[in-house]
Amino acid sequence: MSKLVLVLCSIAVAGAISGCAASPSPSDRKLAAFSEWQKDASAREAAGKLSRVDKLKEMYAQLAKEPVSMSDVAGMRWASSDITTLEAYQAGKIDRAEAESRLHQSETTWQSERAAQNAAARPASTRCITWQGFTQCATQ
Repeated sequence: MSKLVLVLCSIAVAGAISGCAASPSPSDRKLAAFSEWQKDASAREAAGKLSRVDKLKEMYAQLAKEPVSMSDVAGMRWASSDITTLEAYQAGKIDRAEAESRLHQSETTWQSERAAQNAAARPASTRCITWQGFTQCATQ
């Protein structure tokens, strides 16, 4: 009887462990949903059923879903800026050159934010040199 209980318990534990390992994290689910949305949105945009502004609004909504990362916030700022710029251009409030300049600046800012986030996520590199009993270290 005790062997049967032990076997059943080990099966239950193994099942629980594999169940936990198999379930994706909220971030993984969000990334998968974003990838699916991206495919769908690109297809609708190519078919002329989705404008650039509407695509950006949908992207903003996708990024705003929990959990929200620092990368998502940067993407939301970029999308918001581009939405504002494109709506102003479509309304005739700014000319094409100004719109292109703003869109370029928005993308440059987003890329800088992403680069800073990536640099912050990397571990610091420390190098030390010892000479005549003295050690000096520098962290990059």
